Amino acid sequence: MDFSIILKETVNDDEVASVSIKQRKCRFAEENRLTVSDRYSFSACIINCRRNKQLELCNCTSHLIPKSKSSEQCDLDGLLCLNNNYLQLSLKKSQGSLQGGSDCYCEPNCDDIELQRIDGEITTIAEPLYSMELKLAYLPSERFRRNVVRRQIDLVVSMGGAVSLFVGASLLSTVEIIYYFTIRQLGSCWLQYTRNADTTKIDFNE
Repeated sequence: MDFSIILKETVNDDEVASVSIKQRKCRFAEENRLTVSDRYSFSACIINCRRNKQLELCNCTSHLIPKSKSSEQCDLDGLLCLNNNYLQLSLKKSQGSLQGGSDCYCEPNCDDIELQRIDGEITTIAEPLYSMELKLAYLPSERFRRNVVRRQIDLVVSMGGAVSLFVGASLLSTVEIIYYFTIRQLGSCWLQYTRNADTTKIDFNE
């Protein structure tokens, strides 16, 4: 078997790590939430999902699951249960699909190198041996970069510039208006109240 592959690399700017996982839709290796691996990866997430599905269906896990506890490993009856539910455990259910399978949602890796097969040929040989040859079709020529287009501070600056352009007010003017109608008014009312209290005091020593 001969296969030709190409490489596609994805790199990230330093500011990408400060963005939430929900926004960037990927996860770094140190942002681990799995029990089967110390570092996060897409494949480890799929294995972790299948482990949870095995516990749900058969109340045990396969002994081939990484870092599986001895108390959770299946006995003979458990292995028969895994075999009977093989299709549901091995297939990955697509989002919104009504077909059976494991409903796994795993974020892709932020730092990723994708291997893509572009062509291949399967040849048979007379001997009971198999050989596989992998070759790089050409040197990597594409690199994808994930960067942050707009940060939160950029949004504040843009909003301040828009308000200043169309309204003629700046962020400092807005703060001054809020101060004038809230804190200053409360301070004036409190000062007036204390003055009235002082004038109504009666001196019993006279």
